[in-house]
Amino acid sequence: MVLFNNIKKCQTSETFLNIYQDKIYVSIKRQNNAMGVTVRRNSKIYLHFIIFILLFLTNVTSFVFNLISTALFSIVFIVLTLSFYIKLGCIIEETLIIIKPLGYQLSTKYLMGQKSKFIPYEKVQNVFINEVIFKQKIIYLLTILAKESSGEILLPLFEGCKPRLSCLEFIYKVLFQDNT
Repeated sequence: MVLFNNIKKCQTSETFLNIYQDKIYVSIKRQNNAMGVTVRRNSKIYLHFIIFILLFLTNVTSFVFNLISTALFSIVFIVLTLSFYIKLGCIIEETLIIIKPLGYQLSTKYLMGQKSKFIPYEKVQNVFINEVIFKQKIIYLLTILAKESSGEILLPLFEGCKPRLSCLEFIYKVLFQDNT
């Protein structure tokens, strides 16, 4: 029989800025020996989609009424398609789920798809905030140091959302408050 009095539930949500001054939303959910940290970007994909459709329709209309040549139509179409394809690869949400006896589940959600990685709990040696050089700037990333058969590897967390140091410190404190 499960005693519901002993189940600890906690949910926290905060808003931070990433390194590009965009809003990111951090939500932390805890229950017993499991914890989930989700970092979600403020996605403006609908705006990009509307702009893409308008530019595409303008391009097609210009081509139909012979206002532009076939070569220019092809170039504009390729540029529009590539820019929209790049936006489809945008990271929308990154999640870290920790279940104490099992391990760490890292998930990255894109507009079109998702990628996940699982690390067994006994292979995780340390979790720390690491300085990284990115585009001639020093940024900070929450990093997991894990043991693999080939040696030690560093797994950066939330590298798509690129949260600032204050956000990473908040997540780090919650992670280690949970581990004690």
